[in-house]
Amino acid sequence: MLKRLHILVLKNYLGPFILTFFIAEFVLIMQFIWKYIDDLAGKGLEPIIIAEFILYLSASIVPMALPLAILLSGIMTFGALAENLELVACKAAGISLYRVMSPLIVVSVLLGFMAFYFSNNVLPVANLKLRSLLVDIQKQRPAIDIKPGMFYEGIKDLVLRVESVSKDKKTLTGIMIYDHSRHDNGNARVTLARSGNIEVTADQNYLVFTLNEGVSYDEMGFFGKPDPKLPFVKNYFKKQVIPVDLSAFKLSRNSEDLYKDHYQMMTVRQLEKAIADFRLQYANRSTDFGRAVKQNYFFGRSTPKPAGMEAIPPGFNPFGPPDPSALKANTNTELQEEENINRTPLGAKELSTRNFFENTDSLTALQLLEQGRSIAQNGKYRSSDFLIEKRSRSESIARYVSEWHRKFTLSVACVVLFFIGAPLGAIIKRGGLGLPMVFSIVIFILYYVISTIGEKAAKQLTMTPFWGMWISTLILIPIGIFLTIKAANDSKLFDKDSYIRLINKIFKRKTA
Repeated sequence: MLKRLHILVLKNYLGPFILTFFIAEFVLIMQFIWKYIDDLAGKGLEPIIIAEFILYLSASIVPMALPLAILLSGIMTFGALAENLELVACKAAGISLYRVMSPLIVVSVLLGFMAFYFSNNVLPVANLKLRSLLVDIQKQRPAIDIKPGMFYEGIKDLVLRVESVSKDKKTLTGIMIYDHSRHDNGNARVTLARSGNIEVTADQNYLVFTLNEGVSYDEMGFFGKPDPKLPFVKNYFKKQVIPVDLSAFKLSRNSEDLYKDHYQMMTVRQLEKAIADFRLQYANRSTDFGRAVKQNYFFGRSTPKPAGMEAIPPGFNPFGPPDPSALKANTNTELQEEENINRTPLGAKELSTRNFFENTDSLTALQLLEQGRSIAQNGKYRSSDFLIEKRSRSESIARYVSEWHRKFTLSVACVVLFFIGAPLGAIIKRGGLGLPMVFSIVIFILYYVISTIGEKAAKQLTMTPFWGMWISTLILIPIGIFLTIKAANDSKLFDKDSYIRLINKIFKRKTA
């Protein structure tokens, strides 16, 4: 009996699951296409390119469609079983709700493993193909579509206007062409023709305009600008050929290498390697910065003197012993020699004494204060730049760690949403696509909003990647446990009559 019951439950579950999955895929695909409709329309894309784009897009949307399908199909299946009193018959026969749910629990766990394999192996490739293809489509120029009486600006450096176009779109009449190849000269070069033809070469590399019975006007000038004092050139022709390069109108497929190192295009192992490399670079950069600060911004440093320190004799270092070679090389004049003799080498111990500035001459004190101010200011600027770099590196690490957690959150979400959908359907006791659809959309929106907020917080370093990526799942787990327990105990959680009776009891107690 249990075997037949499990087969019945599986049959009732698989149909709604497949239906809701494809419905969710279709709705999300339409939403994505509508978002980028301006980038896709009018490009003259081949059917194979459109099919490839939809295929990659469908794969990239699976992480959103799969949890929604599991949630909705669970509500529909157990809502229909409860509505038809089949769950009541099972409980009357001594079969608990957990036994009824057991085959679908196994299916949900298997779907979780499949979701992990998909997100780890298929999704990175689909994201890479989709991103590169979308960028290539966005860079492509719109397809040539010349309409009568309208100016067409889709061809580089040319503005075209025709009076009529034949049905085969090859014969043109009343042609007017503005040549803007000489930039900053406006409409200084204009060509008019009575008629003409438009054809594409056999190698599909050039579009050829053949103009008949026309005239061209070219204003003379200097440095790319027309000069009204000079005459313009007027040329009559019976036939003129204008080639147009079509390389900008062809779809280029060379951008995959630009995105292959993006965190959304990596597997778990690749992410782990990238995270380890980023953390090593972060540690090395911090160590190098600390070492540089000690060498350049503390006593004993050896750096070029700042502006205003030229009065200090070469070889004199107020933070350490003098340089003998510099002192020897600058003893040509009696003045320098006298200054080097009169000055006493200063170190950190002398500078740190309490009455140092009272016992030294004003020129030396002023020079030391100026050098100290310059050192402090440079240290401040360098520390600010390092803090900005440190945050940027931390955000990069957070993005990669968050993507690593995403590989597992999808699998767990599939199981958790089933434990919300199945008992919820048993409680509301409604099948079909009406009320279950409303409940599933509300729950999924809640899950998606919390996931988005958590992910954004993790990438902005206001929350750790673990909590940012798992907070939505951790919130739904208690809800799933609560609903499962209530459904197993035949709770009247959504029965309005029970709440009305409870409110009446409370008011009666108050009046008494």
